[in-house]
Parts: sequence; C-alpha cells; structure tokens
Amino acid sequence: MPPLPLPTPPADSRGTRAALIFALTAERLSIHYEHGQWLTEAQGASFIADWLRPESVFA
Repeated sequence: MPPLPLPTPPADSRGTRAALIFALTAERLSIHYEHGQWLTEAQGASFIADWLRPESVFA
C-alpha cells in the first residue's frame, strides 16, 4: 500500500507565510532585473494583490 500524501498545511501557517514572502521577493527582484528599476510601493502592493487574488477572478 503506497503511503498517504501529507495534508496541505493551512494557508495561515508560518511556513506558508514565509514561503509567500520569499516568492514575492524573488518576483520583485526578477522584475527589477528585467526592467532595470524598482517597483514603487504602490506598484508592489498592486502586484501582490493581483498575485493573491483567486485564479477564478482572472478566468
């Protein structure tokens, strides 16, 4: 019998929040390297809000 998959941790777990911070930082860095300028605070907030919006909104 194959082992059961581990349950997905809740979205509010500390590890999930830390992973989200690192992913968003990496994304902002990639935008900086691609375009040669930093996002403003407002652009960053808008980008993060779009990133966290459920996918069904974009469909």
